[in-house]
Amino acid sequence: MRNSILLALAGTSLIVLAMLSIQLAYAGEGGGKSYVTQECHTVLCQVEMVNSTFMPDTLKARPLADIVWINKDNIRHMVTSGSYGSIEAPLASTFIDPGESYKFSFQKPGKYQYFCQIHPLMRGVIIVDGAIIPEFPSIALLIVAGAFVPIIAMTRLRKNAFKVGN
Repeated sequence: MRNSILLALAGTSLIVLAMLSIQLAYAGEGGGKSYVTQECHTVLCQVEMVNSTFMPDTLKARPLADIVWINKDNIRHMVTSGSYGSIEAPLASTFIDPGESYKFSFQKPGKYQYFCQIHPLMRGVIIVDGAIIPEFPSIALLIVAGAFVPIIAMTRLRKNAFKVGN
């Protein structure tokens, strides 16, 4: 009876070890796709690397927007244009260690597929479409200046009109 229990425990342990080895063998392949699409309407867009996936894995952005890939995973990744076995321009990061990031700005509209060279099943798409987004500070300054110039001018005219009337 005791030998049967020990034999059953040994067999169970071997099965568990075999399952773990299979999981570890495929861990290098990456988690694949998150099936999340996100639209970014600002000049700075973000893609996170979490659990060996790109989040979102499809990002819609405007031309000249900065796309930043941030590695929030506990392993290193890469961002490379194309697909496994068919590397293309323009994306070509070096290793992105946990906590580090990679930034790129797409100049032209188009659909840009990318993947992690370390984990080839980890894939994403950037869709660049629409009008160029101007930098916020320059536009904001023009708007603010344009709004205050008439107010300042009217205030000065009223002060001068009051002085002339006295």
